[in-house]
Amino acid sequence: MHKAASYRTILRASSLMGAASVLHILLGIVRIKIAAVLLGPAGVGLIGILQNMMATATAVGTLGMDTVGTRKIASEPDPQQQAQVARALFWGLLGFGLIVGTGFFVLRQPISTALLGMPESESQIGWIAVGILFAVASAAQIALLNGLRRIRSLALLKVLSAILATCLCIAALLSNSTLKIQLFIIAVPFANLAVGHLLVWTIRRNLTGGRGVGVLPQIRKMAVQGAPLMLASLATILAQLAVRSLVQVNLGSAALGHFEASWMISMTYLGFVLGAMATDYFPRLSAAIADPVAASRLVNEQTEVALILIGPVLIVLMAFAPLVINLLYTAEFHEAAGILRWQIFGDLLKIISWPLSFVLLALGLSRTYLCVEAVAAAVFVAVVASLLGSVGINSTGIGFLAIYLVYAPLVLVVAYKRIGFRWSAHVMLRAGALAAGLGTVFAVTESYPRAGMVAGGMLAVIFAIEGACTIRRTTAEHRKQP
Repeated sequence: MHKAASYRTILRASSLMGAASVLHILLGIVRIKIAAVLLGPAGVGLIGILQNMMATATAVGTLGMDTVGTRKIASEPDPQQQAQVARALFWGLLGFGLIVGTGFFVLRQPISTALLGMPESESQIGWIAVGILFAVASAAQIALLNGLRRIRSLALLKVLSAILATCLCIAALLSNSTLKIQLFIIAVPFANLAVGHLLVWTIRRNLTGGRGVGVLPQIRKMAVQGAPLMLASLATILAQLAVRSLVQVNLGSAALGHFEASWMISMTYLGFVLGAMATDYFPRLSAAIADPVAASRLVNEQTEVALILIGPVLIVLMAFAPLVINLLYTAEFHEAAGILRWQIFGDLLKIISWPLSFVLLALGLSRTYLCVEAVAAAVFVAVVASLLGSVGINSTGIGFLAIYLVYAPLVLVVAYKRIGFRWSAHVMLRAGALAAGLGTVFAVTESYPRAGMVAGGMLAVIFAIEGACTIRRTTAEHRKQP
């Protein structure tokens, strides 16, 4: 695929998924806002804990098979083989979801005692088992849509499921039921499963293949390949929990709130670009990974477009971090601005290294991926633990930067050895210019906040214009070719 055509594909996927993500996030804010008004801080806190439990159990239940299934479907041109993988994915995840959900239900009392300190909350824990089954089953649907690169369907899934989930959550909160919190929590995975079923129904009927042939071996193979991916996901989740615990114990709940505010902002704006990587780029890379030259070119193109899209946003957030914090939260969260600025440097490295991490997944290097993720998670906890006493809450932002100072070289070395990957001159120049711009704005705003805002605004405009010109120039060159 020509560079201009590839750019258009990446931009189209990013804009479509980005728009869907914005609506998805806004409706999520609406749900939490209503819960806060009706249930108060204690209710919202309980919702957060239960959702975290469900996310952890869901990661175990999927066993990484959704990622493996996406790669297999994307790299398999034979529709019959795709159908076989899709069936194995569906039945495998349904089975594992039932096992994990049942185990969660059986152990609901000790889980409630250990994590909530309230044995009487076992009924609330029990309902999470239902949400786990819904979430694991819907993962099979998303993996199928990802593997077939049905970007419009994925965007539609995000939008429709968010609308349905919001309606169900509001209905649950306004009801007189004693199960309103439990119903609120399982509404989201139920909506994903219901909408996903409608979207994949026709697709699954059109995928023809010998029914039942080779399903069990496929399940076994995907489970073995996916287990390291599940462990990698758990390593990241456990590292984040450890850091939150360190902040809570050493600095108190207010400091933890500052960390949560900065973390949420960072993860939200990055979702615009990273979401497209998971839905469009990963299947394309999986299909091209057998050709090292084509795969390397695709990684560079994805990285450059991601830098073009996110560069101006990074500059603006670096310059206007305090205003953004005040706008989205309140003045009481002002300390989150310092954390966010350190995270922005880490976000730049994350944008550069994430396309490379997908090379490991596309090659099926699950164990290598686990090792890299585990090392990064350990670095995060170690840096925060060592700096928390001297630096304070800003150590969480520095720790986030440290993750990708280690992560980026590791995935680069693996990608170089496996497919001979090197960053192109365009990517290195753009990343270097962004790093210099961010460093300048960071230094100026520390002493002269207003001057930093002016400099950041000007640099953001420059990067935006230059990026748009790059895309337009590449497209024009493609049109001139016979």
